[in-house]
Amino acid sequence: MRLTIFWKLFLGGVLIAAVVMGITGSFGYYYTTEQIRRNNKMFYLSEVKERAADIRTALRGMEEDVLFLANIPPIQGIIRARRGAGYDVLGKSGYDMWAGRLAVIFGNMAKSKAKYFQIRYLNEKGRELVRVDFDGRRVRVVPKDKLQDKSNRYYFTETIKLKAGKIYTSRMDLNREDGKVQLPYLAVLRYATPVFDAQGRSQGIVILNVFAEEIVHSALPRPKEQESYFFLVDEKG
Repeated sequence: MRLTIFWKLFLGGVLIAAVVMGITGSFGYYYTTEQIRRNNKMFYLSEVKERAADIRTALRGMEEDVLFLANIPPIQGIIRARRGAGYDVLGKSGYDMWAGRLAVIFGNMAKSKAKYFQIRYLNEKGRELVRVDFDGRRVRVVPKDKLQDKSNRYYFTETIKLKAGKIYTSRMDLNREDGKVQLPYLAVLRYATPVFDAQGRSQGIVILNVFAEEIVHSALPRPKEQESYFFLVDEKG
């Protein structure tokens, strides 16, 4: 049966409408999908930037702390006492008194910040002069006979070469005690700066050992974002 011109036009119109609707639907799907993708990208970029800002803030605080500690009076008192056969004429205090004062300040810093598990002053030969350890609850001042020689450790050899006011930041690695990796494993990041006497001569370094976990936690997502994954990588990827 032949189709009349009316029906041919009608069927043609229906076909054209179907094609147009299909194209429109495909475009609408593509546009919607692309918009969702862009929104998600903007959301995650915002989240990554926020995490990076948190980390930068944490790191900046550590830099300020190590510079502060390197310039407190007990450091210069110890330097003068070492040069004066154990007594600082200017400060009218002996070496042990200055070392005790420095240990108190180190201990207070560790307790108040809760992210430093070691704070130390090493002399120009890499020998620990004052050291406090913090386990998250209690501060322990390390006695003289337990202080260690760190002259061969990379963080000392790198820091001692720096100019005044400069800071050395170590790579993230495992803490070592008496030349051996500490057990259980403890990931650490170190911030150090050189110390100089009044005449500008090198007199060692001050170094903060930071719980690396504190840095990682600052980059972790909030509980509501547990379906997301964040990675903290170094400059080599």
